[in-house]
Amino acid sequence: MQESAKTAFRNIIGAVATASSAHNWPADALCGIADLDTERDARIIALAPFSVLTDALANIPLVCTRIGTTQEVLTRIGLQLVYEYFKAAGGVHVDALIDRTWANFLAEMEEANWTSRGVANLRNFSAQIMSIDLGDGISIRGRKFDELRALGFSSPVLDRLKSDWGSGGASSFVIVAETASPKKPSHPYNLVAFDSAGPWTKAIRAIGTLRLLAPGDLGLGPMWVVRAARFEFGMGGVMSVGVSIPSPGTPYLWAEEIGNNYASLYGELAKLENVGYDRAPGNLNLALRGFMSSYDRWPVLPDSKLVDLVTALEAILGVDKELAFTVAFRVASLLAGDDGERSTMFKTVKGFYDTRSAIVHGSKLKPTHLRHLEKADELTGLVRRLLRAFVAFAARDEQEYSNTFFEKDLDAALMSAAERGKLRRSLGLG
Repeated sequence: MQESAKTAFRNIIGAVATASSAHNWPADALCGIADLDTERDARIIALAPFSVLTDALANIPLVCTRIGTTQEVLTRIGLQLVYEYFKAAGGVHVDALIDRTWANFLAEMEEANWTSRGVANLRNFSAQIMSIDLGDGISIRGRKFDELRALGFSSPVLDRLKSDWGSGGASSFVIVAETASPKKPSHPYNLVAFDSAGPWTKAIRAIGTLRLLAPGDLGLGPMWVVRAARFEFGMGGVMSVGVSIPSPGTPYLWAEEIGNNYASLYGELAKLENVGYDRAPGNLNLALRGFMSSYDRWPVLPDSKLVDLVTALEAILGVDKELAFTVAFRVASLLAGDDGERSTMFKTVKGFYDTRSAIVHGSKLKPTHLRHLEKADELTGLVRRLLRAFVAFAARDEQEYSNTFFEKDLDAALMSAAERGKLRRSLGLG
C-alpha cells in the first residue's frame, strides 16, 4: 500500500512539473501552504494523477490512525506533499528528492504525537556547560543555530532570535521547551493545531524555579513556538509568546547545587499550579507573582522592585494591614538562627518596610530610605528563602500546621523558643 502511494506521489510530481513548464506557472505556484491560495491549489487538484494519490493515501493504515481519511484531509496531505517536494527542489523536478520527502512523511506518520517546541533567549545566564537538561521537555543550551535548526526552528525564527539577542542582559544561552499532544483524527483541527501556550508555561515555571534557587537577574525573552515535525502539514507563519523586556543586571551563575534542587522545586510549583494554593497560608500565589514581578518590571527601578518584594512578604505571611512591626517580627523569627541575627534582621526588614511605605504614599525619601533601596537585593534573598519554604510546605500531602494556625496562633508560637524552633524545622528553615 505504501509503495503504490509512493508511485502515485512520483506520478503527480511528474505531472506538476510538466504542467508548470507547459503553462508557465509562476515559481510560487509549486510550493506553499495548502488552503492558503485556493487558485494555486486548484491547479494541482485538477491534474489527473492527484486523485490517484489521495485514493492511495487513504489505504495507508497509519494515515487512517493518525490523521484520518476524510476527503478534506487527504486533499490537504496530497497538496502538501507536492508543495514540500518542490520547496526542497527549488521549483524544479529533482527525482532524488521524492524519496526524501516521502520518507519524511512516513516518519511523521510513525509518531503518535504532535510536538510543539519553543525557544527563547535567556537574559543574564552563565554556565560552564553548554547543555543542561532540566527535565519535563525543558533544556538550556548554548545558542548554536545548527542545533536549533535541527530541532525544527526555521530561519525566520532564528532571525528573530538573533534580533532579540541585542536586548539588555544578553547571554550565550537559550531555553527550549516542548510539549506533546496526541494525534487525533476526530479533532477538526488535527492537522494544523498546535500548543502555543504549553512550551511558554513550562519555560516560565522553569525560570521561576531557577529564580527561587539562586541570586542573579535571570530573565526570559519572547518565545517563538513551532510544531516540530519531519513533514509539514500546513503550518504557516511564526507564533510568538511574551514580550522583549531589556533586563540588564547581575549574572545568574548555574551551579551543581542548583541542578540538585531544581527537580523537586519545579515539581512543587507544578503541583500548586494544578491543585491550587488553598493549602498554603497567606496568599502564596500573589507572593510568587510579586517576587517574579520584581525581576520583570520595566524600566528596572529599585523602588518598584522593593514595593513588589514587600508585597510578596505581606502575602506570604498573611498580613492584611500595613504593620511594619508584624512583618519584621515574623520574617526575623522564621529566618534568623539566633537572637543576634534575629535582632539585626528585624531592624533591616523594618527599614525595608518603612521605605516601601514612604514610596507608596509619595513621601520624600530620606537618606535611610535611599540606603535601603541600594540594598534591595538583600530583601530579595529573604523573600526567596521564605517562598521556597512555603512552596515546599504547601505542596506536601500532609501538613503539621493548619492555615488557622498561621492566621491566629503564629505570633504566639514565634514568641516561644521551643515552638519557634519546631515551626522552623517543619518549614525547612532551621
